[in-house]
Amino acid sequence: MSDTEEDSTCSDSWPITEDWLIEVLKKHHEVRSGIKITDFKVKQGCQDGVNNLSDILSVSVVYEFEKDIEPGVSQCLDIVIKLLPQDPFSRYFVTEAQFDLREIKFYTSPIEPMGLITHTDFWCNNLLFRSEPDEERTDSCTILDWQMVTYSRPTNDLALLLISSIPSNTRRQHTSRLLDLYYGALKSYCLKMDVDIEADLGYSRNKMEVISKNLSGIDIGS
Repeated sequence: MSDTEEDSTCSDSWPITEDWLIEVLKKHHEVRSGIKITDFKVKQGCQDGVNNLSDILSVSVVYEFEKDIEPGVSQCLDIVIKLLPQDPFSRYFVTEAQFDLREIKFYTSPIEPMGLITHTDFWCNNLLFRSEPDEERTDSCTILDWQMVTYSRPTNDLALLLISSIPSNTRRQHTSRLLDLYYGALKSYCLKMDVDIEADLGYSRNKMEVISKNLSGIDIGS
């Protein structure tokens, strides 16, 4: 075991274990067994200036196939892992070749005049719903835990909610409908402030879907 491996597996914030990585490799190679890890190293995956995507780890894994596929020959795979907020055992991974921090920075940069303070930890455990209706209030949900607020764009929060809080099969089936509802609500609320997001800001439903799909690809969105 390398020093880096020992540090990573003992840290509460970097819960990457050999058993979990074996499952990742089995999924990656589409095999059920026969993989042996000889070493792995974990390091912080974020670069400076990408502070609104925390808990991104870069893992380099050295392993062998015990039979069938090139037995005894060392293989190496670089993986980028996103730890879901406040839930270290929910992890999504992509291979390093699929991951480009420059693309993340591009899609999360704020665009005026709709650069906003975004939540950045927007998932189901930070949503508190009212169990009973209150006629004096129009809202039925409170958003909790604003400690990670970032100057960004609102679609970031939408993409994180879809990725982290909805099963992939459900997301594939209903994402278009969810985006329709979100876009309709956004357009309606902005009109109340005399802002036409299509005429004044150049927004469109199609543009929002493109951004959401690109952000979904950062974590293994499908």
